[in-house]
Amino acid sequence: MARFGCKCGKELSNSTNPDIQLQVYTDKEWLQVLDLEMIEAWKIPNPPRSVWCCPDCERLYVFDDENRVTKFYVLEETVKNNKEKDKYSFKDCIDMLMKEKTPAKTDSITENDIEKKHHDAEEESETIEIDVSDCVSKEDVCELLEEKLDIPEWDEKKPDELLKNLKKLDDCEICIIGANLVPGNISSYVDNVVDILDTVDEKYGNISVVEMDVKTIDFTGCKYLGEVHLLIKKELGFPDRYGENLDALWDLLRRAEPMEINLKGLNGVSKELIPEIKKILEIFKRAEEECGNHRIIVE
Repeated sequence: MARFGCKCGKELSNSTNPDIQLQVYTDKEWLQVLDLEMIEAWKIPNPPRSVWCCPDCERLYVFDDENRVTKFYVLEETVKNNKEKDKYSFKDCIDMLMKEKTPAKTDSITENDIEKKHHDAEEESETIEIDVSDCVSKEDVCELLEEKLDIPEWDEKKPDELLKNLKKLDDCEICIIGANLVPGNISSYVDNVVDILDTVDEKYGNISVVEMDVKTIDFTGCKYLGEVHLLIKKELGFPDRYGENLDALWDLLRRAEPMEINLKGLNGVSKELIPEIKKILEIFKRAEEECGNHRIIVE
C-alpha cells in the first residue's frame, strides 16, 4: 500500500484504486521473463520500474527501484478561461495556479534543467517541519502555518489568502508531519492545504513539499519473531506479500513513502527475541541513514 500526491492535487493510492499502478515491461524484459519458463504468477519478477497514472489529469509518473520519481509526463490539453470569483475554494485556487502563464524566463528551459534547478534548490534551502498531528481544528492548522512559515494571518475560509502568502516564500522545503493522525473533522481540510502547497511547488518552485505519516510500533509483550513481523506489517501497512524477514523489511522500507516511525517496547520483549530485535532495529536505522526519507525514533 502506497500513496503519492499528484501535481494536480489528487492523492493517489494503489490500495484504494489498483488501476493507478501499471506494471510496465519493455519487450526485451518481457522476453526475459518468458525465458524463465515460469508457471506460477506470483513468481513473475516485478518490472524494474513502477508507473502510476493519475485518473484525474492523466499524468504518468515513473519511479525507480528506490521509489524516486525519475520522469513524469503531462497530457496536453486546452484550459478554458473562467471568470474571476469573489470567493475561492481550495479547488479554485489550484485551478488558478494551473492556468497562470509560466514566466517567460522558463520558456526555453528544458524539463531536465528545471529538475536540476529544483534539486539544487532543495539542497541549499532550509527545511521547515510542520507537525499537524496535535491540531484539532482548522484554526489550529492556520495558526501553525502562520507560526512555522512566518506568514501573515489568513482566514481559514479564504484559501486564496494562503495562496498569496505561499507564493512569496523564499526557497524552502516544507515537511508536513502527522497528517494521518488529525481527527476526521479536519482531515480533508489538511489535505486541501497540502494540495495548495503541492500546486505552488509545481507552479513556482520556491517550495518543495514532503508528507511524512507518523507510525508507532509497540513491541511490548512480543514473544515470537513471527509476532514481531506481523506487528510491523500491520502498523506500517505492508502488503500481504511481505516476507516477514529482514530482507523483506529492508526492501519495503526503502520503497515506502516517508514516515516517522516510533519504536516502543524494545526492552519489553522476551529474552529469546532480543538478538532478533537488535537486527530489526539495525534495518530501521539503515533505512533512516541510507534512504533519507524516514525518521526512526526509539522510545
